[in-house]
Amino acid sequence: MRFLLRRLGIAASLALGAAPLACSAADATGGTGGPPPATTHATVRFDATDTLTLAPGATHVLAVSCDPAASYHVGFALLGDTLDASLDAATVEADSAGHASVSLHAPSKAATFQVRASLLDDQGRPGPSAQRGVAVSKQGFGAVRVTPIYGGSRPVTTWTASVVAGSTCADLAMTLPAEPPGALGATAPQGGAPVVDHAPVGANLAVVLRAGHFAWGCADSAGPTAGATLELGVTVIDKPLDLSTASLTVHLTYAPTAPFGALLADITAGLAEAFLPAGSKDGAVILNSMQALVPATSAAAFTQNRVDKGWDALAEQHFAALTPGLRQRAATWVAAGLLLQTRAIEVSVVAAGMPGHPAVHVTHFGDVDPAVAGVAPGSFTWSAQPNDRVLLVGDLAWAPSRFAAAAALAPAQQDAPMATSVADALVSVGGCKALAMKLGAFAACDAACVEQLCSAALAARWNGAVAKGAIGKLGIKASASATIGDAAQPKALTGHWVGTFSDGALDAAVTGDLAATSP
Repeated sequence: MRFLLRRLGIAASLALGAAPLACSAADATGGTGGPPPATTHATVRFDATDTLTLAPGATHVLAVSCDPAASYHVGFALLGDTLDASLDAATVEADSAGHASVSLHAPSKAATFQVRASLLDDQGRPGPSAQRGVAVSKQGFGAVRVTPIYGGSRPVTTWTASVVAGSTCADLAMTLPAEPPGALGATAPQGGAPVVDHAPVGANLAVVLRAGHFAWGCADSAGPTAGATLELGVTVIDKPLDLSTASLTVHLTYAPTAPFGALLADITAGLAEAFLPAGSKDGAVILNSMQALVPATSAAAFTQNRVDKGWDALAEQHFAALTPGLRQRAATWVAAGLLLQTRAIEVSVVAAGMPGHPAVHVTHFGDVDPAVAGVAPGSFTWSAQPNDRVLLVGDLAWAPSRFAAAAALAPAQQDAPMATSVADALVSVGGCKALAMKLGAFAACDAACVEQLCSAALAARWNGAVAKGAIGKLGIKASASATIGDAAQPKALTGHWVGTFSDGALDAAVTGDLAATSP
């Protein structure tokens, strides 16, 4: 029951600090009595900042100063296990010089706690604040030197020690690694040992030692003797790596391999085959596509002219004369574009609602827009491993033909600088104007109309080939060591990954490096 009351007391003190009681006329110290000045750029400080040491039941006046000087409303609150300590006012109005004071009545037993002073706005809400530690004992005070006993490997820059009188580590367990309310504290750099002064004699102490909020420990102690320094070792244990709030941008790089080269060749051949099948006559294939685009009212005339005027032979002669042919030209562009691609993938990995299943968004896939390449994340999992390592496993869907077509644009523009797509480039080198002059008009479709039909047919063949490609998959398994943040969350990762690219027909294993940073 005593521990429960302590915790309730702590909560009540914090609530009082957030919304102090209204000021009465008796609380004023010579202020104006009007609305308080704005606190946006103001500060408040205790005139004395060292730990205040008192005998049980003693009374002491605590003075504060506000800057810039003005008649602020100052709220006071007790933080921690204050027992029967009390203040003579919850809110005080500072005088025109910015000075205010409150009387503290010490508890009847040994204790440690804090007094907080906060500047209040015109709604009574606390703003800038300051705290002063208080230690109470009838037997005197000593110091506690807290020596870390730490076997972890995380880099520590500062050790923070906290001492709470009349409590045990079990009492504080639910609050750690946050600073225990009302504690007396001290810090020391890595390699040092914090020394907490003014620890009360005659009370059991809970002594907490932490590094940031990623490693901590606690030890119970009977406390020091008056005027002496107690040497106390505290075992510090790492908080497990915490992925619950992690947000990382993960870069995956890999090097080309023979299997990966074979996969690219397969993608190239498949796209070229779908565009203009090997063994077929290019002229007939293009004419068939043109015929499919002709309005129904002109379809019979197109068919008749194709037969009567020998369009198939004329079209075959036209496309056979192109050097290189359209199929070879397209395959060359695709192959060159795939070789030019950066061997890198970037994904955003963010902790989501389901633990262990992050939200994954692909931001870069080679040099192609992931949306254009048909990239979509499948199921991903991640887990914290011993020694601050992270295991990330999942897969991405991708459309190899769409990726290859987008990659081919840059090489295609070498041959057709004005082209904005590979289809445009094929039209540019396909000589549709010359073909239209050879074929002539039909029905109401003149030579310009036939040229447009040819261009539309070439684009339709290419776009159809790109669209009909199979959906592939990239499986990813990565392991990396984490650089942690203050709360044991990963801020950065460095490691390696293995993956398997598939185009639906061939699989190619790749390996590479992983580097991740917080966005």
